[in-house]
Amino acid sequence: MKKIILLLITIVSLSSCSSNDDDIASLNAIIGNWQLKSMTENGEERSTDCTRKNTVTFLENGNGSNISYDENYDGNGNATCENAVNGTFTWENLTGSIYKIIEEEDISEVQINFSQDKSIFSIEISETFDDEVYSLTLTYKKI
Repeated sequence: MKKIILLLITIVSLSSCSSNDDDIASLNAIIGNWQLKSMTENGEERSTDCTRKNTVTFLENGNGSNISYDENYDGNGNATCENAVNGTFTWENLTGSIYKIIEEEDISEVQINFSQDKSIFSIEISETFDDEVYSLTLTYKKI
């Protein structure tokens, strides 16, 4: 009888843990590896085959990393795709779709919008420079 009770307690404990893990994963859909799908500036597509190699990784422990690529042009106008930046950051989900990203000394709070199936997310950034508003939208797909 004691073995049956112990077995039931173990099963209940394990199912509680997996439910909690599912809750964490659903609350933090950002966790995982993502690749740039598109980058639009003021509504115009600006990504290239090279920049679409950019990846970002969000780890469950609040750390993250990014690998960025960009074209490097020689004096003759020929472009080569090169790794431009490898960086690290920390992140925190503040509320719902609002995330705090800390990279070196730069702290940003951004709204990240997910597709219904959580396989794509977008970040929209707007800045005003010389009285003109610039809008940048980055869209990533889960890999």
